[in-house]
Amino acid sequence: ACSSGIGFGLPYLTPLLLADVNHLSAFTSSLFMFPGAAITALLAKKGGELADKKGNVVLAYIALSFYFICFISLSIIVGHSPYLIMVAIIFGYIAQSFCQMSLANTVSQVLPSTQTGVGMGLFMLTNFVGSSIATTLMGTSLNDHNGVSGYTNIYIILSIIVVGMGIIYT
Repeated sequence: ACSSGIGFGLPYLTPLLLADVNHLSAFTSSLFMFPGAAITALLAKKGGELADKKGNVVLAYIALSFYFICFISLSIIVGHSPYLIMVAIIFGYIAQSFCQMSLANTVSQVLPSTQTGVGMGLFMLTNFVGSSIATTLMGTSLNDHNGVSGYTNIYIILSIIVVGMGIIYT
């Protein structure tokens, strides 16, 4: 649930950030977000291969590291060039893909084959619930704290959550 929650911080917060702080249109914002999605699509197969060769734990730690790099960078560069934001969210999109890959793979490997379908369904349900709660909290926080400081605070909190996820995963 935490993984989905923080992962949804990117497609939810980035357009708002680029519109509110950088004053970009929705179309222009999407152009700055596109490279992250494209690079992630290109690297998805490599993530799967890495999970198969090195294991889900290695892929999960890479994902958590990339999430941390993304959110710490975003907390620092809010209000600066959208090109810097574009580079930072590339790490976040890759992290989101790798994290979901490693968690789904873990669920499918841990459960007996008779329970895999139900387990994956429950996994997806927690993803939906986590992302819904997270976007609600982020939106509420932005209503209470507008501007650069609101986004900076959210990204710092997301960085702290990533560290917490790393500790729990360990």
